[in-house]
Amino acid sequence: MEKYYLPFNQDLGYPQKIRLRIPNTGRLFDIVYAYNHTGFITITITEVSTGEIIKTGKLLEYTQMLVRDKTTRKVIFSLVPESIRTSNLRIRMYWEGMGEW
Repeated sequence: MEKYYLPFNQDLGYPQKIRLRIPNTGRLFDIVYAYNHTGFITITITEVSTGEIIKTGKLLEYTQMLVRDKTTRKVIFSLVPESIRTSNLRIRMYWEGMGEW
């Protein structure tokens, strides 16, 4: 199975915003990475169709973050930060149907 990492442009630094489509469902999400004034890197995930923030939190290395549907509570996708630095960010992503879930 191939590894899929969320994109991060080192030249832009923080904050960064990306738009992501989940392949098995076609749902669109906006993901914003930001550097918090207290020294943490945070993430905010918004579902594009509703404009609702469905997940926000502090990123911790190798700590899984489950992103769930607000209504059904079913996991839409999962994120695992592998490297969290002020100059670089590597977040591995998993979703149902990608192979090894």
